Amino acid sequence: MKRKIFVLDTNVLIHNPRAMFAFDDNHVVIPIVVIEEVDQFKKGLDEKKPQCQADRALS
Repeated sequence: MKRKIFVLDTNVLIHNPRAMFAFDDNHVVIPIVVIEEVDQFKKGLDEKKPQCQADRALS
């Protein structure tokens, strides 16, 4: 079976911080812009917020 490439955006990671792990045998791409946006969102937020969870999953 041919692998697909999925490009995740900021909204996907905020909605489901573990989304990057949901694409089993496919390739997942997270642009640097998305990583920077998630990093900016987490500043000053409660650690339980989805933005912080997404940032931890990216680390």
